[in-house]
Amino acid sequence: MCVVCNAGLAEFLKASSSRRDFLKYAGATAASSGLMASGIPPTPVRAQSATPTGTADVIFRGGPILTMNEGAPRAEALATRGAQILAVGPAADVEARRGPSTRFVDLGGRALLPGLIDPHMHFVFVLFEDWIDVSAIATPTYEGMQTKLREGARAAKAGDWVRAWQFDPSITQGAHTPTLAELDALAPDNPFFMLENNGHVAYVNSRALQTTGITRDTPDPPTARFVRGPDGALTGKLEEPLAYLPFIAKMPIPSAMEMRARIRRMHQMARRGDPVDRRSRSWIYGHETVEGSNADLERGSCDWKHRQEGHRTD
Repeated sequence: MCVVCNAGLAEFLKASSSRRDFLKYAGATAASSGLMASGIPPTPVRAQSATPTGTADVIFRGGPILTMNEGAPRAEALATRGAQILAVGPAADVEARRGPSTRFVDLGGRALLPGLIDPHMHFVFVLFEDWIDVSAIATPTYEGMQTKLREGARAAKAGDWVRAWQFDPSITQGAHTPTLAELDALAPDNPFFMLENNGHVAYVNSRALQTTGITRDTPDPPTARFVRGPDGALTGKLEEPLAYLPFIAKMPIPSAMEMRARIRRMHQMARRGDPVDRRSRSWIYGHETVEGSNADLERGSCDWKHRQEGHRTD
């Protein structure tokens, strides 16, 4: 999820940078990019043997192995030990790596190909570091999401904003559009704001509406809506980023010093090769392991989402 394709995130970034000296944010980013000057050594790249030896933990076979090697684009089998590929090629050659504890994974005609690891990160995400992650990965069920939000509201001081993001009603099990009554019950003493992962829809409770002065008589912003029910009463649902602005204006935003610290943490994770902040695991959709082991063939987010929606993936 990037700023370019998520208008909601872009609006938060613009609003935040306009309320503080943007040069301080830019300076924090630049400083984080120069970690070597601050005494943080570079992460060494581990050399790997050109001809790995030993027996395999897992051997994959029974489907096409796409090697991405123009000289030998397909193979019959692949052997791994830990995170290392031991052998790839004809099944007879690869199975020579079999040991007493080697496990075989039958691909069942499905293709195996190298996983794609995207090493870049968007600095805008640090704005949401202290928000509650209610993605379908972090909270697979609507009931679990409500529990997490309730706990977050109880941990907050009365009057402080309770903010959540990444809600996806299309794949969260048992999800529906939250009502204003539900949102009020989740955070009765706090203004509440929750952003859907598409960036185009958000939800607020009555305390948030009171804090911003939004009423049933407040006109909708251009190209956005404060959604109302058949009786004209506000439902707590907001559509499109311009409707978020009154709420963003009342929320706390991180100082330049805190932004610097957050960006440095993100930069350090990127240098280590960590694809996900463990506190917000939905920055990328995770992988679901087929056989239940790290060495197994993994399937990516689209496959996982289709299974959640009950579609076939093979």
